[in-house]
Amino acid sequence: MDGRAVKEIPASELISAMRGDAGSKVKILVIRRGIRLPILYEIVRREIPVPSVELAYRVDSAVGYIRLIRFGQTTMREVQRAYEELDRPKELILDLRGNGGGLLDQAIALSGFFLPKGSRIVSTEGRSVPSVVHSARRNPVFPAEGRLVVLIDERSASASEIVSGALQDWDRAIIVGRRSFGKGLVQRQYLLPDGSALRLVIARYHTPSGREIQRPYVKGGDRTAYRTHSLPDTIPSPAYRTLRTGRTVYGGGGIAPDVCVIQDTVQASYLNALLRKNIFPEFMQHYLDRTRAALERDYPEFASFEERFEVPDEMYEELIGLGLEQGVTPPAEDSDVEAGTRRLLKALLAERLFDREALLRILHARDDADFIRALNLLKNWEAEGLPLLEAQHERQ
Repeated sequence: MDGRAVKEIPASELISAMRGDAGSKVKILVIRRGIRLPILYEIVRREIPVPSVELAYRVDSAVGYIRLIRFGQTTMREVQRAYEELDRPKELILDLRGNGGGLLDQAIALSGFFLPKGSRIVSTEGRSVPSVVHSARRNPVFPAEGRLVVLIDERSASASEIVSGALQDWDRAIIVGRRSFGKGLVQRQYLLPDGSALRLVIARYHTPSGREIQRPYVKGGDRTAYRTHSLPDTIPSPAYRTLRTGRTVYGGGGIAPDVCVIQDTVQASYLNALLRKNIFPEFMQHYLDRTRAALERDYPEFASFEERFEVPDEMYEELIGLGLEQGVTPPAEDSDVEAGTRRLLKALLAERLFDREALLRILHARDDADFIRALNLLKNWEAEGLPLLEAQHERQ
């Protein structure tokens, strides 16, 4: 980089050298496996955007999909732009899985995107501070007759739980997935003389029906379990009533989904083991070093790749071999695991050849059980979706 070998530069100094004023340039010489001569890149520096909407697309002529991965300063602008670019679908899947939260005002605004003006969204209650109620400030953008499914999982937290809890309590959306993390504390920061700060918990977040979002601590228990273990969907939970139809929803920490989708633990365990060993990035790089030119020739656009590409046996066997070298053994003669692994390989290859959207669209089609369940609910709304919102029912 600028005449110096990267291996000679400490990581902290390398980061500083790469940074600079927007519009300035840095030259980087890259040696890439499989290419004989070094490649010269001249990079123009600029601010790196941190988007909230990772993916938005039309699943079909009726259903839109928006994946939100954080609640930042631009979240609502991004959501509104994505919704307009999708031509304002009246059936929508809002994906909050893995979204750890962010700014409270953006969570309130997103809830108000779907709820009538004046609807209570979240309240804070503490022993020594006044209670505060946050309500929808404007008329909703999403139409009253629109059909909405929200996806959550054990990594959905904080602002994600405020949104999903409010939409569930007002019977505005069907919540699909697994019980969310349960992070619902309000903290106040006090600066100390030495420049450090103390953050003191002063209140808890409550959904419109009165449910506490915060998961309970176990007295005398190991606090590390709070960080490393998700809440089970079957914990004994106090029952609450929704505000429109009076159906039963459940407290006990986190947001309990209306439709719980159980993961394929065998397949997930194997693929997660490969991911933990960081096998996929190295494998994909080696594979593309050999095949990129042919793949780009045969599949110039994503549509042709999605339709025609099948993972070759030698590609699959090479991955399995790398896993075995790292001590990761595939389940014996499990066709579902093999099929799932092959689809993940195809999706990861699509991401390298095209973009992140290509990866997610391939996984949605066959492997994303939450997404498939949500889509089926929208397609069979009168028979399956609407009864969940309109009638008393036992949690699945």
